[in-house]
Amino acid sequence: MPPPPDGSVARAQQKPEIGVELDRALAGTLGVTVGQVAQSLRPAFAGIDAGDWVDPLGKTRDVTVRLVPEARASVADLESLLLVIPTVYDSMGEWRERGGHARTRRLDRGGHDD
Repeated sequence: MPPPPDGSVARAQQKPEIGVELDRALAGTLGVTVGQVAQSLRPAFAGIDAGDWVDPLGKTRDVTVRLVPEARASVADLESLLLVIPTVYDSMGEWRERGGHARTRRLDRGGHDD
């Protein structure tokens, strides 16, 4: 698909997104990297592979575990997440709501929306 004529996604196509603004100086002082924080948060959003499940018809299905959308929809919900990294400290950054990318439909994942 060609990019939009002005080279950007129209604001109307953006969906709400919550991101964390990491206090890099504090994280560095504690010996925590941005990568460690990202890896700690990844299971909540992208999920982790929990294995396979064979349904009653004998079809094997991949099982991925992640937070339900309602548990990751607000800043308040996400502020309660515990980061499991070598140093646990829950105030290294601040969650903020912001505009995100338009919804992506991935055909290689059975056509399910992400």
